[in-house]
Amino acid sequence: MESLFQDFRIAFRSLMKRPGFAVVAVLTLAIGIGANTTIFSVVNAVLFKPLPFANPERLVIVGKGQLSTPGDVNAVSFPDFEDYRARNRSFEQIAVYYLRGAIVSEGNRAARVRAATVSANLFSVLGIQPTSGRAFLPEEEKSGKGRVVVLSHGFRDRHFGANVDAIGKKIDIGGTPFDVVGVMPAGFRFPYDAEQVEMWISIGSEAEPLPGGPALTEQRGNQFLTAIGRLKPGVTRQQADADLGAVAAELAKQFPETNADTTARTRPLAETLTGDVRPALFVMFGAVGFVLLIACANIAGLQLARTAGRRKELAVQAALGAGRGDLVRKLFMENLIVALLGGTVGTLLAILGLRFMTSGAPGYVPRLSEATLDFPTLAFSAGITLLTGFGFGLAPALLGSRVNLNGVLREGGRGETGQRQILRGVLVVGQVAIAVMLLIGATLMIRSFTSLMAVETGYRTDHLLTMRVSLPDSYYNSPPLVAAFHQRLIDAVGKTPGLKDYTTVTPIPFGGEDFYVGFGVEGRPTPPENPFPNISAVRLVGPNYFKTMNTVIRSGRDFTERDRGDARETVIINETAARKYFPNEDPIGKRINQSISVEPGQPHMREIVGVVADSRRNSLSEDNRPEVFIPIAQLPALGSFSIVARTEGDPLPAAGQIHEHIARIDATIPVSAIRTFDDLVYRSAAQPRFITYLLGFFGGVALLLTSVGLYGIVSAAVTNRTREIGIRMALGAQINQVLRLVLQQGLTLILIGLAIGLTGAFFLNRLMASLLFKVSPTDPITYVCVPAILAAVTLAACWLPARRAAKTDPMEALRHES
Repeated sequence: MESLFQDFRIAFRSLMKRPGFAVVAVLTLAIGIGANTTIFSVVNAVLFKPLPFANPERLVIVGKGQLSTPGDVNAVSFPDFEDYRARNRSFEQIAVYYLRGAIVSEGNRAARVRAATVSANLFSVLGIQPTSGRAFLPEEEKSGKGRVVVLSHGFRDRHFGANVDAIGKKIDIGGTPFDVVGVMPAGFRFPYDAEQVEMWISIGSEAEPLPGGPALTEQRGNQFLTAIGRLKPGVTRQQADADLGAVAAELAKQFPETNADTTARTRPLAETLTGDVRPALFVMFGAVGFVLLIACANIAGLQLARTAGRRKELAVQAALGAGRGDLVRKLFMENLIVALLGGTVGTLLAILGLRFMTSGAPGYVPRLSEATLDFPTLAFSAGITLLTGFGFGLAPALLGSRVNLNGVLREGGRGETGQRQILRGVLVVGQVAIAVMLLIGATLMIRSFTSLMAVETGYRTDHLLTMRVSLPDSYYNSPPLVAAFHQRLIDAVGKTPGLKDYTTVTPIPFGGEDFYVGFGVEGRPTPPENPFPNISAVRLVGPNYFKTMNTVIRSGRDFTERDRGDARETVIINETAARKYFPNEDPIGKRINQSISVEPGQPHMREIVGVVADSRRNSLSEDNRPEVFIPIAQLPALGSFSIVARTEGDPLPAAGQIHEHIARIDATIPVSAIRTFDDLVYRSAAQPRFITYLLGFFGGVALLLTSVGLYGIVSAAVTNRTREIGIRMALGAQINQVLRLVLQQGLTLILIGLAIGLTGAFFLNRLMASLLFKVSPTDPITYVCVPAILAAVTLAACWLPARRAAKTDPMEALRHES
């Protein structure tokens, strides 16, 4: 141990003799280790860390799917859920839930919070129980007994106070009093969604009959629930799928009008949560791995050059009795110190990296807040620190310790062995190849993001203010009441100064929501079991919607005051719907029979009065789909809708005035989600933007490290050939000849690295196909430009030391001692 400590002390003193090398080496490694530690922490939290539920590996999403589309796992209706729950033999329990907004009133104030309506056994399925009070009882799924709620720990503290026992108290939700029966543990989160769920409401609140129709829990065709099940011990997903498929086949025979040609399947809960972000995280993990490899190659090259310059020193130590093992240990100890310092600084950088990731990453990345420097992350950091110490230190140490004592002392330390030249060449080729792969991947993402942001939304997005208005369903529980409020709101908003145009809509474009309806076309036969065979998205719009959004009307007319609630029912469709459902004919004047109407169960015919240009719904990358627009006056939306107003200047100041108008109509109505429409579009591209920024940053770091590394390696090689260069110049060699001599070797290595890198990129970047938009993984422009730019930069890094060598004074060069 004493000998090891002495070696450590000697190695540290040796490094301090060359502080410039030590600082560069430590910072280079710190960048690579810090980036890897940061991304590993995120990947571990999002993908690998078990979900915080009991036996999470047995939790699956249960859903319906079409027999013709394997893999689909979609929402279910409550009657179907009850049948799955009662008839299956593979699950301990199955529960359901759906996300919703809840209007919570306190005195004259009201606020909209995120809520989930759930079956009584949801918490039991998850294996988590309230810390105070109780979970829901089975009978609370029934009509008349479902006005009970379980609160999140944070909401209880904010609404009632941290030291108040909320159990048994009442809370006003949508104008209806609910009894608080439980409070969940601090930190509990389900579902994992961008917006924290603050309360869980018993599904019994949806078991009461609706005006003019059955309760939601009695509508077998209304598939609005997500089902989650806990498999019995030892039961596989394949067995559960077969079991559910048999139940679904029975339901298809019993209820062909809603269940024909459908089945039921499972999907792991963890996979469901992370399916969208998994490819992006793995791509980023691979990118930082490449950065670390370049850093290691960089340090190995510097260490190789350093040991080559110390051959005389090492030869003297060997002459004084040091064995090869002693020299290897000495050199390797220096490398290990560099790695340990780099790992320490890299871990500190990872702390800053995690802060950036958690604040700058898209808000819907599940479990991102759980990314910390925990034990697995620190163990990973320590592991790659030791691995890099071995990776960049072992070969230079072994080569540096191989000393020809007589030759070195006789030559004064001049020259360089063939093994060092080979290793140096391998390092150059490796750095260039890895940099090519990383830069091509980053460039593909940049081109993809540029293409994405160039997509036409179908709207004019500037100077648009959006805000959500949520109506308490205890009072605004009928279409006439909603229609009356809507008209008063439109009249009031029009009094706001500075507005050019204004309207209302639900769901708002780029708001993250989509509603779909089925419809039939008058005069076209439909099967009795499916009178609405055509599917389209639906948007309910107020007056002047298309003018406010600057959406072009291709044919027909806009909605007018004639399209009132008591007038002939009308509809406007988009171009995609016109092409798909009315090919080679004019849809104006045609009538469609939709599956929704003011009176549930009694759909009416609607006349198509216009065709508008296609517009994006929630994402710039989505394909255009059929969409229909219905006047809100003819189909008043219960629950909530959005106000959209175009202003002369900055739109946000107008929000306060509009809010005042709403408060004068009804002070209990909350207004939320106040933002510009530009911000909605910006948020919709958050994930590709974040990935592009990160890959672009890592690509830039790779280019910098590669250039610096090549400069250092070539510079060291030139230094070791100083005497040779002096002899050539003394014998008449010209400056251009010396430049060509040095650059030729560097260019050969660069070309080999480019060829290997291009081949690797061709195969690896196919894994990025799901992340790219309108850009091929083998995009020819990228595969030509990136190697050209990298070749130019790396040649410049080689040219600088070559030019310095060409200007060497021959007499000084001949006196040079390595």
